[in-house]
Amino acid sequence: MATLFFDAIGALLSFNLQFFVGIAMNNLLWVFAFFAAVYYLMDRKHTIFYFIILVPYFWLFLDFVAATGIALFFLGFLLYIPLKLLLMEFSRNRPSLEKNFTSIWAITVYALLLAATFLR
Repeated sequence: MATLFFDAIGALLSFNLQFFVGIAMNNLLWVFAFFAAVYYLMDRKHTIFYFIILVPYFWLFLDFVAATGIALFFLGFLLYIPLKLLLMEFSRNRPSLEKNFTSIWAITVYALLLAATFLR
């Protein structure tokens, strides 16, 4: 079982920068795609800060899925981001939707939870 998060903690404590460079260079497409997603979803001035915060969270999430065998949560994560992007773009220039975006997103998240619970 791969534990990327705990390997990264060990590399960080032993000052093994080659570990992080190797991961970044071997996964350039995914690093760029995740950075672009963070740039689009978070505050654009602090993209690097949020990227550094969210990458360990994502690694911990992947380790949790690997340890528990709950792959359905990963499917939920893969649905969560594209759906949020779609709703953000759809409501961008519509004042009534922009004003109520939080409620619309809450209803969408609850619909995702119900679908993940009952559509197995």
